This record gives sequence, C-alpha cells and structure tokens, in this order.
Amino acid sequence: MKRKLPAVLLAALFAFNCVGAFASDDDFTSKFYKDVNENSYGWAAKYIDDISNRNIVVGTGNRNFNPGADTKRGDFFLFLDNTFKLKQGNYSIFSISDVKESDYYFKAVVDAKVNGIIDFSGPVYPKDAITRVDAMLYIYRALDLNGLSETNRSISLSQYSDADQIKKDEVKIAAATLSNMGIISGDNGRLKPNDPLSRAEMSVIFSKVCEALDDYAEEKALKEKEEKTKETVVDDTEEKDERYDNKELYEGVEIDSDEITAKGLKITASSEPALILRNQSNGKLSGSSLSSSASNTVVVDDTSVLDLIDCAVTGVAGTVVVDGSSEVNIQGGDYSANSGAIFDVIDGTLKISGDANIKVGNADNAIKLAQNAKVALSGNTSLTTKSKKGLIRFENSSVEKDSKNNSEKANKNASNYASFKMTGGSIKAENKDYPVFYLKDANAKATLTDVEIDSKNLIYAPIDKALRQDVGSNFELNIENSDIKGEIIVDDRTNVSLYLGDNAKFKGSVNTSKESPYCDIQIDDDAKVTFTGESRFRKFVIDDQGNFDFPNISTEGCVIYYDADDDANDYLSEEVYPLNGGGELRPY
Repeated sequence: MKRKLPAVLLAALFAFNCVGAFASDDDFTSKFYKDVNENSYGWAAKYIDDISNRNIVVGTGNRNFNPGADTKRGDFFLFLDNTFKLKQGNYSIFSISDVKESDYYFKAVVDAKVNGIIDFSGPVYPKDAITRVDAMLYIYRALDLNGLSETNRSISLSQYSDADQIKKDEVKIAAATLSNMGIISGDNGRLKPNDPLSRAEMSVIFSKVCEALDDYAEEKALKEKEEKTKETVVDDTEEKDERYDNKELYEGVEIDSDEITAKGLKITASSEPALILRNQSNGKLSGSSLSSSASNTVVVDDTSVLDLIDCAVTGVAGTVVVDGSSEVNIQGGDYSANSGAIFDVIDGTLKISGDANIKVGNADNAIKLAQNAKVALSGNTSLTTKSKKGLIRFENSSVEKDSKNNSEKANKNASNYASFKMTGGSIKAENKDYPVFYLKDANAKATLTDVEIDSKNLIYAPIDKALRQDVGSNFELNIENSDIKGEIIVDDRTNVSLYLGDNAKFKGSVNTSKESPYCDIQIDDDAKVTFTGESRFRKFVIDDQGNFDFPNISTEGCVIYYDADDDANDYLSEEVYPLNGGGELRPY
C-alpha cells in the first residue's frame, strides 16, 4: 500500500521532488535507525540511509538518528569533510579558539579552514546550530573546489520571495547555484536562510550532493575514455559567428546578453573600452588585437565569460576588468598597460595558462584582486615587477571599516576573500622597494606550487603611516615545491600565516620590525627555511615537535622569536634553542 508523504515534508527548506521514488512502506523506514520510519521523518529515510551507507554520518546512539534535531556546526563540517574528502594536513598554524584537538570534529574543521571553506579568523561556534544560509555557502565552496559549480553557476533567486534577506553576493550565487542543481528547492517559495537546518534536511542535502558528485565523476571518466580513443575530427558543419572575423574597428564593441566569436579581430578604441561583455554574455577571441585609450580595454561583467586565445591586449590605464561573478580565461598572448592594473579582478575568476606574456612595465600592478576575486596562473608565466604598489595587489573594498581594531578582530566574520594560485613560472623584483604581494585592507590567500620568486620584498602591508591600512589584512601564503626569497614586512593590524609544505624553500625574514603580533609559520619536515634577519612569530610550528635540532631550519646569525603564551608553542616549553648558522630560537 502506498502512503502519502507526511505534511512535514512540505515545510522542509530543502524539500525534493521525491514522491515518485517511494514505492512502498519500506521506503519510509530506515534500515539503520528506529526513529526514522513512516510516522517519523519517513520522507528522509532514503537519504539518511544513503549517507549512512557512504559513512558520511552516524546516529546519536541506541539506533537513533534524531532527525528533527538541529545540525550543529561542528557536525556539519564533519559531514562536509566526509563527503568531499577535503585536502588534509597538519595545520595547527590556524587559530581556532573554540575547537580543541580532542574534539571529534577537530580534523574536519581544520580541513575546512585549510581548503578555504572557512575563510575567517576567530571562533567557529561548533556547538551552535548551523543556519541554512551558512550550509548553502559552505557546500557551494566545496562544490567549487571540485569543479561542479562552474557549469551550474546561477545568480537567479527570483523564485524565492525572501531572497532579499541574503545580502552578500557570494551567498546569493551559492543559493542560486544549489537551486539550479536541484539540491535545494525551498519551502513554499521561501528560502528561510536564517533558520537552523535539521539533521533530516541535512541528510537530504548531502545525499543529493553525493549524487551530483557521482554523476560528475562518471561523466569525467567517460570523457577521459573518449579522449583516449577518439581521433581528432574537425567539424566543418559547426555554426560559426563570423561577423567579426578579420575585421578592423575603430570603436568599441558591446555585447549584451549575446555571444561573440572572432578570429583576427582588431579593435582600436579611444573614448570607450574596446570590448564590453554584459548580462551573461559569452565571448571567444583568438589571434585578435585590442587596445583603448580609455580607462580599461576589456570589461567583463554580469556573470559573463570571455576566452582570449593568443590575443594582444594593451591599455593606457588598465587592460582587463573582471566583475559581477564573471570569468575570463586566457591562453597565451601579450598583455600590458601604461598605468593601473593589467588585470583588475573585482568579483569573479581569472585563469591564465600557456605562455602568456604579461608586460608589467609602468603599470601599477600586474594583477589586482578584491572581494571574491579568484585568480589562477599556470604554465610558464614570468613576471617582473617595477611597481611600489605591488605586483599582486590585494585590496578588498568589502572589509568593514567601522572598527579600528586589528585585522583578526575586524575581519573575523568576513565571507569575501581573494584567492591567488600560481603553478609553475617565476616572479622577480628588480628593486628592493618593489613588493610581490601588497596588502591593503584585504582578506586573501595565495598558493604557490612549482614557482620561483626572487625578491627583496615578498609581502608588504604598509608600516608607513601615510599609507596605513584602515582595518588591516588577513593573509595566508601556502608554498609547495617552490623556491621563494624575500622579506615579509607587515604592520600591527595584519595577520600573516605562512605554510611551507613539501619541498618548499623560503629564504628571508618575517616581521623584523616587530609591528605585527599575528605572524604565524608552519614548517613541514620536507621544507627548508633560511632566516636572513631577526623574525618574530605568534605561532612557530614544526611537524616533528620532538626534534629540537631543527635540521631544516638555518639562520644567518639572527634570533627568531616565538610567543611563549600561545598554546601552539607549548612543545617548545619556553626554552631557547640554537639553530644552524649561529642563530637561535627564543621566547618573548
């Protein structure tokens, strides 16, 4: 006998069209938990059993699941970690004030922090109920890490009457994307973003996420198999847009809710950008040349996507602007500007691959990142900086400026942060005053893999009063298989976390001016560090905390200080230790 779904299903935020999936009473009864049956949250039984089978969740004891209880934040991060198999590591460098190593969700919370899913400093509140809006945001970020968000990304929440309760752009995109993927569908046209998420609703979400991950993995495997077996075939029947092929224009082109595909296009504009894409437009230019005397040469906005392949783009004051959750993909080509930023990523994604030639010259910055900017460089990109304003500049206009406290307090709840990843290539600074990374009221993270940097000034947060930050910055720098040289100079409002992973080499000094009380470092066994000057840290963490010979750390006769009051340094027992090269590690 078939039964109707319980009325409580209609009240669930994350209700799914699953009526047809149930064929019998058994479908409403959990195989594992006695409190999930046709009379108690039977609508979620299938999903609860699914994620239990996948070892994502466990019950609360005595064969109970407690489906109506709120999902605690600590539990949520555990379920998230189990679902996505997040990158792991010994990241005790991160300060999580209300999560202890003995907590069963400790590893999951740290993994979420390491992977950028938690992007704020300060408490995590693991025992509080997670809100639906936070759950949507964190799941979206995890999906983004796994490549599932790009093809499903959406900004439309018009179907929900309370969508205006969501204020932040990234959260709007998260909710719209999960809705577009069928993972959420709301409750009678409402999202109820600030309501807590029950364990039953959580189970439906993660089961649907697992289904999406399974489908993605299957499609990826199929495509890889097809790529290995098929021969390259040119489809001459493909419809092509040839309106702009080999054209030479002297005024800008604006694409609004449309597409542009062109080869050999040349645009020389004066009073306006050479190319503008708006309102979910798509563009693909190859072998083209774009220049403008206006403030920017190319502007991509309103969730538009532009591919530039072997193009030459020059600007008088700025070259390429990415905004409005848009995406620009660059393969090869030449890019330069006389001033401003060559790439100004305000809110969106920039990907640069191949042998792209970025001519910094007199430009203020090679790349400027703000808010939700995500930048990834791969290939043989070589950058040389001649600017005091920073080769890579992080400047987040979203940082709250009503507080003059240090960055860790002022930015602890910020959800907007900038991400820079570089794989392969090199960076060189021609003058000691030219910083590689410049921080101006920013929440930011940089990851360097197989990169070589030779600079005098690696990271700079102005200590000059005339350039002083309003609030301060939080900056994480992760280094693997890279050789990095340069000083880290930061003010008293900035927190820098430096992680040296596998085969990482770092030579330089950190916080020599003693301005910042918030500089942290973690050094893997396979990493090598040479301190060239006095350095001061809040947390000084090594992998092998029983080896006080510090074989992979050397100095040039300088003293390295650590905060004796920080719990992360308890293993040092407030002692002084000699270091290779004549220096020493000393508490302060």
